[in-house]
Amino acid sequence: SRRQARGELPPHVYAIAEDAYQRIADDGGSNQSVLVSGESGAGKTESVKIMMQYLAVVSMSGSQNRVASQVMATNPLLEAFGNARTSRNNNSSRFGKFIEIQFDSQRRMSGARIHIYLLEKSRVVQQASGERNYHVFYQLLRGLSAEDCAASYLDVLEMEQLRLVNQSGCTTIDGVDDGADLQKTREAMAAIDMGEEERHQVLRTLAAVLLLAQLEFDQDGEEHSSVAGAAQPLLEQAAELVAIEPADLSHALCTRRLVTRDDVVTVPLNREQSGDSRDALAKALYGKLFSWLVERCNEKLVDDSASTAFVGILDIFGFEQFQT
Repeated sequence: SRRQARGELPPHVYAIAEDAYQRIADDGGSNQSVLVSGESGAGKTESVKIMMQYLAVVSMSGSQNRVASQVMATNPLLEAFGNARTSRNNNSSRFGKFIEIQFDSQRRMSGARIHIYLLEKSRVVQQASGERNYHVFYQLLRGLSAEDCAASYLDVLEMEQLRLVNQSGCTTIDGVDDGADLQKTREAMAAIDMGEEERHQVLRTLAAVLLLAQLEFDQDGEEHSSVAGAAQPLLEQAAELVAIEPADLSHALCTRRLVTRDDVVTVPLNREQSGDSRDALAKALYGKLFSWLVERCNEKLVDDSASTAFVGILDIFGFEQFQT
């Protein structure tokens, strides 16, 4: 029950949230932080959701808590772009998240700020056997209309042909409808006031990452690389989706710049190095998109003017314990 000393009962997610709230609610109470840790699949992310819901209930004083609803509405968006199937968990968070839940002078929830850490960008280009890339790629490929697929140039390749989703042998999750989940992701975008054009650009950027990863390279006798002839249409499509010239994209992938004190030197890359450059760009694009989405969430959620205290909840992605 509420107000019981925490040591009187076994550790419990509601008791931890209650204790944190009471400590800020007391006169002169200080900010509180809760660390949620454990191995992959232990239930960290679900525990965070429960604590957020609990704090919303105990702080709303009988009125509808608009802020709490908005905070909870961001979950499908962050999970689509930051969660993936692993060998231990069908919905594993692959990033760390610190949610700063803000309270006003009457200790009602007034806003929230999301900080992210350590997104597993390597997963974008490489997944272990039986695992998947981030959920949103499968949502995109299974949920887009034929018209949107054609506009994003995803209608010419089957999922089995796409390098970013075909390498692990796993493209589905039992009981999960990726196509239907795309609609939930779109609704979460609308919940943070993303306009139709912004949502469209997000999907185009995802399509560009998928197409970019399909690029192959040739090299001449001096081991200078170039985009393979067969991949030129893909180069043009990916460049169009991110609004740059194909020649500029090709140059960026096939060369590197060395900056010295006196000069800037452009050095050609070989085929293997260009492949690494392609993968690095795909990871960077996805990472920047994820960071931008979090910033858009914060634009909707943060209310520093009313905040006088906060409860922070840190959900750091899971670790595995292996038998030795």
